[in-house]
Amino acid sequence: MVYYGPARLDDWTPSKDDTVGPVITPEMETAVTTVRLTTPNGRTIRLLLGSMGLPMQAMRRCTNDLVHSWGYDPATIATLSKPAEPATTPGTWLNSYDYPSDMLVKGAIGLVQFRLDVGEKGAIAGCHILDRAGDEKFATTTCALLAKRAKMHPALDKAGVPTKGFFISKVRWDLPH
Repeated sequence: MVYYGPARLDDWTPSKDDTVGPVITPEMETAVTTVRLTTPNGRTIRLLLGSMGLPMQAMRRCTNDLVHSWGYDPATIATLSKPAEPATTPGTWLNSYDYPSDMLVKGAIGLVQFRLDVGEKGAIAGCHILDRAGDEKFATTTCALLAKRAKMHPALDKAGVPTKGFFISKVRWDLPH
């Protein structure tokens, strides 16, 4: 089974007005011992895991190490009142005319996961490829264009003051119709 997308260890789901869920504490993680998955046909599968306390603790250490390697303080990132977020619709940052012509001729497709570093005034301070499937040309095209076109709001620290942050997303390069 392959799962793509965010997941939570509780049953919280976003509402129209509330897109950020409550904080899951280490005590809550320790209490989680099963995961329930529902297949597209409605069948529910329950996986018995044991306590998720230690695995989630290891995941936090790994995530903190990664964020630190990017030049950010994990403690500061963890206490942001608001992460860096798009000021314009990300779907408008790239279009079918941007498809690399040599990749079009080859019939190639690609998937690029990227991180945008966002300065305290919302300016793009860097674009970094985190992962890619497909030709390197998709990655270089993605960053070159996003660095010029992406418009962002800066992250806000716990006091609501603009600060540097990052935004992570993916671009799927499919052949234009």
